[in-house]
Amino acid sequence: MLSGAASTIMLTSQKGLEIIMNNDPQADSSSIEPKVEQRQFDVIVIGGNFAGLSAALQIARTRRPVLVIDTGKPRNRFAKASHGFLGHDGRSPTQIAQIGREQLLQYPTAHYVEGKAIRAERHQTDSFSVELESGTTYQSKRIVLAMGVMDHLPDIPGLAERWGKTVNSCPYCHGYELAGGTWGVLYTGEASLHQVKLMLDWSDNVVLLSNGSDQISDGVRADLTSMVESL
Repeated sequence: MLSGAASTIMLTSQKGLEIIMNNDPQADSSSIEPKVEQRQFDVIVIGGNFAGLSAALQIARTRRPVLVIDTGKPRNRFAKASHGFLGHDGRSPTQIAQIGREQLLQYPTAHYVEGKAIRAERHQTDSFSVELESGTTYQSKRIVLAMGVMDHLPDIPGLAERWGKTVNSCPYCHGYELAGGTWGVLYTGEASLHQVKLMLDWSDNVVLLSNGSDQISDGVRADLTSMVESL
């Protein structure tokens, strides 16, 4: 049924981007940049989580010089475990990334620096420069952007403290462990109706939280009513 108090909340976004908190108390705001003497690379990868490390690994295997630049603050850092990742199901995102870095750096042409890229410029064909917040500049022939996305939590008291625990963005990532409980979907637009339908794969008790909106159309209400009647 679509009623009751929600113990698990899935946040949705009308534009399809999920929501993430951007002030992790456990993240170190002062990035420590390991010393990388080399300044010229064939490829610079900006972003060193799963996607960036995967890209750099393939480049390193061609024996080309590659540099990964990463802030050390991946989007998934709030999750206790990563799921649905073959060979790593149930491991923490931090552990998976650490394994990836260790495997990448076994290749002599691969390098990794922790820091924030603040500027990238193209000077001519096959010539780019990337400047870090520290002032260090690196050059490359190509740049791979693997920064992912950053989203922001709505200003709802108590929501940030529950992020990654009982407030999540992806049912495919966390739904199995939370299945069977009462779930809530925070309304942000008519696309939230699709999220309600999706959540019914994990729970028979899904609540659509209006989020103070008076814009829920008659069509959405009719669809919700038909879903209740079909359960």
